[in-house]
Amino acid sequence: MKQRKPKISPDEARHNEEIEALSNYLSQYRKAKRRKASLEKRLMEIREDMKHPISAVGYSPINAPTNTISAGSASFTFRTTDCELKIYEQADQATKDLLKIMDIMDYLDKSSDEREALEIYYIDGHTWEFVAEKMEISRSQAYNLRRAGLEKLLTFKRVKEIVKNFEEGEADK
Repeated sequence: MKQRKPKISPDEARHNEEIEALSNYLSQYRKAKRRKASLEKRLMEIREDMKHPISAVGYSPINAPTNTISAGSASFTFRTTDCELKIYEQADQATKDLLKIMDIMDYLDKSSDEREALEIYYIDGHTWEFVAEKMEISRSQAYNLRRAGLEKLLTFKRVKEIVKNFEEGEADK
């Protein structure tokens, strides 16, 4: 016979939701960095396409136009400009997200293991396996530090307020 998980109280369920929301809030910087890296890769691919466009395969010097800009080159220019603009916007967003996360981290003691683990993961962008290795602890201990750090952060009224506003903002999107 299977054992059922004990039913959790509504308060415990809400607390778990708050933990998840705080984790999502702290993950903003990681996501912004990942989006920026993706845009930079796309820009490099566009620039590579510009060097070797598909239409160049059938190049003939006899029929070559003289010093004209084709619609294709204008398209590349617009694509690169658009991509560069998005990269700058994403870099700006990443900076804003980093500052917000650092403000939250300041609620934890600077020398705490919880803060170190959260910073390595959320700010430095490493995996929990790397956090465990760097801190010379097991992976389950790293997850426990994560949970303990997030729980400590949620003891602060201001942090709860920020998370609540974040959740409401996410619901609007």
